[in-house]
Amino acid sequence: MSQNKKKKQKKQKEEIVKTPYDPLENCSKQPFEEHRSYLKEAHDVGHLIWLLNNGKISLPYHEHREGSLNFNLPFDSIEKSYHNTNPNLVILDDFLNEEALQKLRSYCLEFPFWNTIYGRGYLGAFRENGFQPNVLNTLATEVMENLPGIFNTPNKRHLSQMWAFKYESKCPGIDIHADFAAINTNFWITPTKCNADYNEEKDIGKSGGYVGLGYRCTV
Repeated sequence: MSQNKKKKQKKQKEEIVKTPYDPLENCSKQPFEEHRSYLKEAHDVGHLIWLLNNGKISLPYHEHREGSLNFNLPFDSIEKSYHNTNPNLVILDDFLNEEALQKLRSYCLEFPFWNTIYGRGYLGAFRENGFQPNVLNTLATEVMENLPGIFNTPNKRHLSQMWAFKYESKCPGIDIHADFAAINTNFWITPTKCNADYNEEKDIGKSGGYVGLGYRCTV
């Protein structure tokens, strides 16, 4: 390669300005809106093939009456961190114990009713439509028992909704939003090795694609 060409390429790279990601920039766009029916059809065909190949064609059921939460977590420190943050939040690793995590992953892989389709390219499964993994029902009780300063207080102890989302890997994901909840708990069960910036040597990923905004909503 000639020196002039190398210099030109170097200059072009230097001229590229990396714009910081702005989560509000495209929050109202629905790039998959016209393809919602095709998105659902492609998912269902692929899911059915997976179920048939793995011999799992009935509604999934996993018995799990106790021990969803990771009881080695420092519960006192978690509560303190939550209440000392404004707005109140806390970020944890290993929220579930390993057995519960594997059961929940299996449930979500086998679950056939991902019936809510979103224009930003992902599917949803909701409690009222049959999404009832025992792992999460058990977890709802255990967080009240072990994190009472967060979950077991007036107007916060009722589990009002439970859902899961399944994403197309190239979709922009869930829009910026605030849920109607006194306490909202989100956690990701996708294996770390599926992270876009996964480091195989260290077995870690730099991020999970989550963007949190520090705003307090009053309802």
